[in-house]
Amino acid sequence: MIAVSIVIPTYNRARHLASVVEQLSAYLSEQHWVYEIILVDDASPDETGRMIRTLTGSHSNIKGILLEHNIGQQNATLAGIRQAKYPWVLTMDDDLEHDLPAIKTIVSHLESGYDVVYVVNAGDRPVWFRKIGTLIKEEAFRFFCNKPKDLQLTSYRGMNRRIADFVANDENRHVYISARILQADAAIATVKTDCRFEKRLKTNYRLKKLIFPVLQTVLHYGIIPDFKNHWSNWFKKVIGQKETTEKPDHPATGPGKRNKKSDQHAMGLDGRNEKINQSAIGPNGRSEKPDQHAIGPNGRSEKPDQHARQPNRQNENTTALKRQYDAYGQYRIKEKYNCD
Repeated sequence: MIAVSIVIPTYNRARHLASVVEQLSAYLSEQHWVYEIILVDDASPDETGRMIRTLTGSHSNIKGILLEHNIGQQNATLAGIRQAKYPWVLTMDDDLEHDLPAIKTIVSHLESGYDVVYVVNAGDRPVWFRKIGTLIKEEAFRFFCNKPKDLQLTSYRGMNRRIADFVANDENRHVYISARILQADAAIATVKTDCRFEKRLKTNYRLKKLIFPVLQTVLHYGIIPDFKNHWSNWFKKVIGQKETTEKPDHPATGPGKRNKKSDQHAMGLDGRNEKINQSAIGPNGRSEKPDQHAIGPNGRSEKPDQHARQPNRQNENTTALKRQYDAYGQYRIKEKYNCD
């Protein structure tokens, strides 16, 4: 029995999301497959979140994730991949412009031994800035991320469980799914379709939103991190050798001797530990530390007040914890539905 997980990141698609799910569910049901659809709302300002709540409430095989902040398509897709449980994991857009029969082609290629399958629509006629963004992305990935020249990267793709787990373990804050895939030892195939759409939905992309993630990808996934790590490791190696060669010749360090700095802190002129004496004995011959903590300017003990303020600090820590993102700072989930 074939089982697939389909991840769809979405933004401002409240009016069309139900239609996307309906068409996709109808096609998958015709194949008699076991499937789940994972919808990830990237903090849409419209009613997309409410629509996801409705869909997940009426379909047990539809999962919903609502992100608290708009973090971008790549990070939203990663959040969905981490919830996928079936052997084949597919990613799609939310604009009804993917050829659904290509899903069967993707799965057949994965079953034949490919690790990743990309679907390229030869009949697609994108707007001008998407053409420019795609051209910049393809050339940047080829030069910096060792992408094969004949491989075209799209958001319509499928991967097996091994690659999905590899992508899910990505620790980069600025995620790019295809760049992560190129880091894996993967057999990648490209499938071409010729599907034309008479009516296109308004795109949520702009040229800046297309190019900026590519620049971040070059910095985090390309040869630049390798170059930086190479020189960083070389510098650490040199510093480490310098410390090992100079440390034995240090006048205060050697066999049977203690560090001079530590001796200055540990031994005073009278041969006693000055740090302890200064903390424990004051000019009047009494311990100053207990008096400072126990008696305040008003003659009352300040220590109970400090304990009284501790619950406030605990509340602040709790609030700070709630503001944290996931382990790698990639996104923060606001709500989940039908998820593990």
